[in-house]
Amino acid sequence: MLRAGLAAPLRQIADNAGHDGRAVAARLAESGDAALGFDAVAGEVRDMAAAGISDPLDVVSAALRHAASVAGMMLTAEAALARPPPPPSGEPEGFGPTTPDFRADELEDLGLA
Repeated sequence: MLRAGLAAPLRQIADNAGHDGRAVAARLAESGDAALGFDAVAGEVRDMAAAGISDPLDVVSAALRHAASVAGMMLTAEAALARPPPPPSGEPEGFGPTTPDFRADELEDLGLA
């Protein structure tokens, strides 16, 4: 969980630059070279120090703090809430087997009938 939290800023930067963030993160994880990073402007993986690109300390610090916080909560909690998976493709969000069925009297109680 901590590892996923630390990779989140990388994935988001790649996504914001129009690239597949998961693919970029996987490519960097496979390389195992700590000097490599993703240059969003050039759209390529490169040696960040040689390119003159450095991570802002506050971004790295915040990612580490948040990942550790979530990991700690998951270890101490007996339950966790998570977002449901997205609906199957072609089905608009909010419709389908997870949509609650309301009876007519319930709709009237809500002022919707």
